[in-house]
Amino acid sequence: MKVFRLLAAASMLALLAGCGGGGSSGGGSTQEQPLVLTVSLSASSQTDETIEGATAKEITYTVTYSANRSFTTPVIAIADYDKAVFSSVTATAGSTANSFTITATTLPNLSGGTIASPITVKLCKDAGCANVYAGATTSFTENMTVNLQEWAQFQRNAAHNGFVHVTLEPTKFTAGWTWTIPTDGNQYNAINAVTTGNGMVYATRDGYFLTGAIYALNENDGSVVWKSNVPNLHSEGSATYDNGTLYVPTQDASEASNIMAFNAKNGTFINKATFYTQWANFISPTAFGGNIYFSESTLVGLSPITGTSLWQTNIPSSLYGLETPAADEKYIYFSTGASYGGNSKIEILNRADGSLYGEITDPLGAYNGYEYYGAPILGASNSLIAYSGEASTGLALSSSETYASRNLARFDVAAKSLLWHTTNAYITTPAYANGVIYAAQNSPLRFDAISETDGSVLWSWTPPAGDSAFHNNIIVTDNLAFVSTDQNVYAIDLTSHKSVWSYKAAGKLSLSPNYILYISTGIGHSDGGLVAIKLK
Repeated sequence: MKVFRLLAAASMLALLAGCGGGGSSGGGSTQEQPLVLTVSLSASSQTDETIEGATAKEITYTVTYSANRSFTTPVIAIADYDKAVFSSVTATAGSTANSFTITATTLPNLSGGTIASPITVKLCKDAGCANVYAGATTSFTENMTVNLQEWAQFQRNAAHNGFVHVTLEPTKFTAGWTWTIPTDGNQYNAINAVTTGNGMVYATRDGYFLTGAIYALNENDGSVVWKSNVPNLHSEGSATYDNGTLYVPTQDASEASNIMAFNAKNGTFINKATFYTQWANFISPTAFGGNIYFSESTLVGLSPITGTSLWQTNIPSSLYGLETPAADEKYIYFSTGASYGGNSKIEILNRADGSLYGEITDPLGAYNGYEYYGAPILGASNSLIAYSGEASTGLALSSSETYASRNLARFDVAAKSLLWHTTNAYITTPAYANGVIYAAQNSPLRFDAISETDGSVLWSWTPPAGDSAFHNNIIVTDNLAFVSTDQNVYAIDLTSHKSVWSYKAAGKLSLSPNYILYISTGIGHSDGGLVAIKLK
C-alpha cells in the first residue's frame, strides 16, 4: 500500500466555549473537549469500465472535514491504496475550505475482470501518521470492470502474441455449444480459425476452389446471425475484425486476389482492395491504428473506408501466402522468405509511408517452399520474434496448419541484428507474454517455455500417453497456456507446469472477450466443426 500526504493549513473553527465554570467566587475551570473530525465524501464509490490494454484511467473525488472545536495542529491527508490497481493516489487542496481533492490514477493495461478496490484516506496530525484524528478515516471504493479485447485477427492482435491479460479458474470451465459449417455442395467441409467481434464469432470457409462463405454466429448459443457467400473462389482466409468491419482475404478462380470488406453486423458487402499473388492461401490481414496491412508478393497498407491503398512496397520475396505482418505505432514487420536459395530476411518498414527502415538477415532461414504460415511476434521493446524460413514444401491446398518444424529467432529492431536462435525446432504458432515465449515441438514431444533473453528453455511439459503430436496455435493468459495435441486441448498452469484442464478435441484456438474458448476442430485440415468452451 502506498501513502500520499498533503499538509492542510491548521483549522481555526469558531466554536462555542465549553461548559462554563462557577461564578467569580467559585474559582472553577473549563476542560477542553476531545478533538474529533467529521469526514464526508463527495461519493462513497464509483463504477467505471475500461478495456484490457487501455491507457490509465483517472478517478477524482472530494474529502471534506469539520471539527467539533477550534484547533491549531496541522491536517495531513494520507491515502492507502492497492498498487496492483492504482499507479498513484494524490491529495491536493480542495476548492472549499477544509477539503481535499483525491485523484486516483489506475495502472494502464489492467487485467480483465471486475475489480472492487478501496482507497482509504486518513487525516493525520503528522507526516508519519502516528496520530490520526479521531473520526477522520474514510474509504472510497472504485468498482472497475475491465473488458477483454476481441480475438480480432491472427493470434488476436497486431503484435500476434496470442496473449490474453486475464486470470482464469479452470474449475469453472464448462462445455458450451457446437456448430458445423454446412457443405453447401463444396468439396471441403472446413473452416479457418475464427475471429470475434461485437458478441459474434466469425467463421470463413476453408478449402480449394469453392464457394466462399462467411458465417456470423451468436456467441451465446452458436445460432447463425447472418451468412454471406463469395462465389467462384480459389481460396478464402480467416476474417479480421476491426471497428465494425470484417476484412476477408480471397483469391478467385482467375487468380485475382482481394481483401473484401463486409459490415460485421449484417454481412453487407462494403468494398474490396485488389492485389496480386500467385495461387495462394491466406491467414487474416493485420489491423492496426485504423488501417489494414497485408503481405503476399507485396506489402500493402489499406484504408479501410475506401478500400484504396495507402501505399504499396515491392520487396523480393519467395512467399505467396499464409503470412501476415506485425505492426506497431512506428513500423510494419514481415518475412521475405528465403528467395530461392538465399537467406530469409525480416523487413522493417515505416508504417506511415511503407518506406524501408531496415532489414535483418536470418542465416537459418533457408528456402522450404512458398508459405510462411505465421507472422512475426512483437516482444519486449525493440524486440521481434519469428520463425526462420518457410513452413511448407509446396503450395498448400488450404490454410490448414503448418507441418514443418523451424527454429525460432529473436531480432533487435533498433540494432537491426539477430540476437539468437533456439536450439530446438518448433511446429506450433507460438504465444508470448512477459518475457516468455511458449511453443511446442514434436521431436521430442514437448511444450516449452522459452526465455526471451537468450532462447533457453525455462521449463517444459509433456502430454500424457496417447497424444502423439502438437498442432496449431498456442494461447497464453496470466496464469494458463492453452495448447492442442492430436487428441486434446490442454490448459497448462504457468506456475505448477502441469495440466489443470483438458477437452477431448483438437484444433485451432481463439479466446473471446465473452470468456469463450473456441476450438476450430480438425487435425491437419479442419473438419468444419467449432466447439465453444465457457471459461466462466
